[in-house]
Amino acid sequence: MFTPLGATDAEQLVRDAPIPRRVGVVEYVLAGGTDPSSDVTALLLPEGRAMLAAAARGFAETPGVEQVYYGIHEALTPTMPRLERCSPQRCTSPEHAVRELTCYCDALLLIAPEIDGALAQLVTFAERLCSRNACVLLNLPADLCALFGDKVQTYRWLAQQEIPAVPHVPAKRACVGPPERLVAKPRYGAGCEGVQIVPAAETVPDDCCIAPFVPGLACSVSALLGPAHAVLLPPAYQWITVGDRFTYHGGAIPLPDPIAMPLHQLLYRLLLAMEPATGFIGIDCIVPWGVQIGSDSGRGPEALIVEVNPRMTTSVAAQPAAVGINIFGLLLALQHPCEAPSVSVLRTCRAVTFSPDGTVRSFL
Repeated sequence: MFTPLGATDAEQLVRDAPIPRRVGVVEYVLAGGTDPSSDVTALLLPEGRAMLAAAARGFAETPGVEQVYYGIHEALTPTMPRLERCSPQRCTSPEHAVRELTCYCDALLLIAPEIDGALAQLVTFAERLCSRNACVLLNLPADLCALFGDKVQTYRWLAQQEIPAVPHVPAKRACVGPPERLVAKPRYGAGCEGVQIVPAAETVPDDCCIAPFVPGLACSVSALLGPAHAVLLPPAYQWITVGDRFTYHGGAIPLPDPIAMPLHQLLYRLLLAMEPATGFIGIDCIVPWGVQIGSDSGRGPEALIVEVNPRMTTSVAAQPAAVGINIFGLLLALQHPCEAPSVSVLRTCRAVTFSPDGTVRSFL
């Protein structure tokens, strides 16, 4: 169904493409989007730093890129390791960083959580400046970031497209029926932050949403998007422990083909239903226990979308080690007309595990 994209072909696409000379990266937390001394910053900083470092290194290693710039709040400068051919730019806020970097960068990647609409707001701000300064924005459009940043609206949209997903409803509208296990999470949240098991919907704040607890295999799968091309990345296993609260510990790549293929097909259905977009997109999925993968038994969907991630994620940061390809250079190449198939898939060349702080371990 999907055309394999090998390392040699991917490298040739990058060599043939008009690669931007200067690339900027703005990560929301490190740029001062949250109070540097707050608990929220302490919680989000390790993943934000891992994603920023992976993106900056990947862009810097791309042939044709001369310099990479990234925004950094003065109070957080000591937390960021030195990166070759990458220049830190002092800023007081993510918007300040975007305003500065769009003046002299040819392409810009924004990394931000969906918490309280932060990603959609930052993309909205950047779209105007990128258009004015002829800077390529490597993110989904703001309207898609807003849609997928709202878990209730995301489920409604997926249901309209007949894409299988775990139902999410507003807490105040949730039905309190049998004593089944319910999951409460912030409606405009990201990752496992604030996600917990609750006994009844009336115990949940109104700014949260409710979903049924579905036991199964937690997975994720992402794609690189250009105006006319999509490259699907190998799916990843998510290591999540469930107690009173959910905790994310990282994951592993690859998954067995009988599980990976349905996940690729599910992501492809999402891409077909979307408007054309650029940047990173991913889905968090659950494969319910008891479902026979690859069967036609009619016992239910093989996998369900839990959330749509309209951004780069920590699993993406581990992909270069798994596929043996600089996916950040490939993302830059996909923004221009090229000979790549409209939809292709990267294969895993080695097994890796990864943690939220960006630690990646490879196994041949």
